Amino acid sequence: MLETLMYYQDCQITHTFSHNQEQFVSVCYFKDMNAYQINQISDKISETLYDIDSAALVLNKHLNPVFS
Repeated sequence: MLETLMYYQDCQITHTFSHNQEQFVSVCYFKDMNAYQINQISDKISETLYDIDSAALVLNKHLNPVFS
């Protein structure tokens, strides 16, 4: 999924994850910054990550407690 965001960097794509019909995290890619942005929706906290491995780890951290 993160590779797809980077591959289609000329488009504005945001993946939003929800649990029990409540959105809790989103991720998008910014071409101009060459970076992923992961947003915690309820806390309004954003993290900017400049490589796919770091983005995957942070995204996994947010998804793991909800879906494990």
